[in-house]
Amino acid sequence: YNCYQPGRLVFQVGNNCIPRNQYVSVQSNWVNAGGNVGVDSDDSLIPKEFALYDNYPNPFNPTTQIAVDLPEAAATEITVWNIMGQRVATLYSGDLRAGHHIVNFNGRDYNGKQLTSGMYLYRVAAGKYNANKKMTLMK
Repeated sequence: YNCYQPGRLVFQVGNNCIPRNQYVSVQSNWVNAGGNVGVDSDDSLIPKEFALYDNYPNPFNPTTQIAVDLPEAAATEITVWNIMGQRVATLYSGDLRAGHHIVNFNGRDYNGKQLTSGMYLYRVAAGKYNANKKMTLMK
């Protein structure tokens, strides 16, 4: 049975296609595999290398998400800059553990004022890692 619908998130339960905003009760069945079941350690979830991802959505209005992978714990600062090189917001400043992190940006400056439409840079400085990317705020 095919529940594929372009541009729409749909789940298949039995032979029924369920849109994301519809509630359906589902019966769970758990099986004890017993004996030799291996479980990956949490280390398998830790990224192997530093990565700063493109913000999503981009262009954005009014909010966007910025994701970063840290292979090790580090003092981290995530900042937003205008194209004139002025820091307009600090999204995060502090220690982050190793792993995948997502920070939300609401398009506002230090004073809570909505930024104007245009291109901005976001920067992540985490220990020995630094990276910058561009994002566009559109109203």
